[in-house]
Amino acid sequence: NYILVNISVSGLMCCIFCIFTVFISSSQG
Repeated sequence: NYILVNISVSGLMCCIFCIFTVFISSSQG
């Protein structure tokens, strides 16, 4: 159960990081 939660959090963090990177990229041009 702990491993499943860890994977879920890891995937969520990756998704947020990807969106943040795209936002910064589009912000800079």
